[in-house]
Amino acid sequence: MAVLKEKIYGCLMAGAVGDALGRATEGMMYWEIREKYGTLNQLVADGYYGSSERKGFWTDDTTLGSYIAYQILKKRGRITAADFAEVILEKLDESCFWVNEKLVKMRLREGISPWDAGVGGIGCGCAAMGIAPVGIINAQDPEQAFQDGMCLAMVNSNGENREFGAAFACAIASALKENADLDSVLADVDKYGTDIVRRAFTLTMDLAGKCKDEFDFTERFYDKLLDYTYPQPKGIWRKDRYFSANGREYVPVAFALWSLCGEDINRALIAAANFGRDCDSIASLTGQLGGALAGASGLREDWVREVSDANRKCLTDLYGENSVSDMKDVAEMLSECLKESCIRNINRNNRILNQL
Repeated sequence: MAVLKEKIYGCLMAGAVGDALGRATEGMMYWEIREKYGTLNQLVADGYYGSSERKGFWTDDTTLGSYIAYQILKKRGRITAADFAEVILEKLDESCFWVNEKLVKMRLREGISPWDAGVGGIGCGCAAMGIAPVGIINAQDPEQAFQDGMCLAMVNSNGENREFGAAFACAIASALKENADLDSVLADVDKYGTDIVRRAFTLTMDLAGKCKDEFDFTERFYDKLLDYTYPQPKGIWRKDRYFSANGREYVPVAFALWSLCGEDINRALIAAANFGRDCDSIASLTGQLGGALAGASGLREDWVREVSDANRKCLTDLYGENSVSDMKDVAEMLSECLKESCIRNINRNNRILNQL
């Protein structure tokens, strides 16, 4: 059984690997992926964001999560919407992000309250894609993780996508419990989530239970549960193509793929990257969930090495020092921060008890 520190590293590293793997197929439909790759099971250099000089780069998903982790470490504990806004304004490199975060930064810069910055924004799942560190700093407290996740989601998300971001923070905190398994995590999501979260998870997991494997699930999900609501301007949309970045779709899919892949982290990441649509986020969330439950020991070593090497500069630039160069460093620091937070809470609780 993985110890807590190993689970924290697993969450961060497997999420980064999934993000880099899904980068190549983001925006494609599953049949397009099969036509081009058969089954994509390697890191490649090309993808939705264009070709890069080398394979293994992660996308804005892991970059945003890295910013949140940085701010948690700066504050030495849980953060608020104002803290999230601060790191966006101070650190966010617009060239690394999709339009949503660019718009959020612009609104914050012009004086919009952090708690209102996501109102009326794009109906996308950006709340979920970087929220895992909120689950980590609230490890084993899924109720508080849901509340913190909802608060932070106000900065960059609108409507129900906030609820799915909060639900994923809740899931990570739950997965970091000592004896957690997928069923116990799903039970916590059901307990602390909202009605739309419960409905999406119920429909998705029920469908997964009827499928023979992850590929069968992908085809059936496209046929039965595809999200048709994602807006596209008149003249662009096609009736045979629906691409959605809505958390209602991709958060529950990550859980279904982990379940169908027999909790095999590498198989689950490949399944997520081959699901298509917003599959960099799906693969990242699948990795974060699986890594938080099982740790990082099962991850392919070549993937870990390539992703760590490709993104070293992202972390050294963020922290301004070469001593923070990979996810193991970040996991070590978050583990120490979590320990400090737990000690402070014990002291606070004791002070209150002594006054009652």
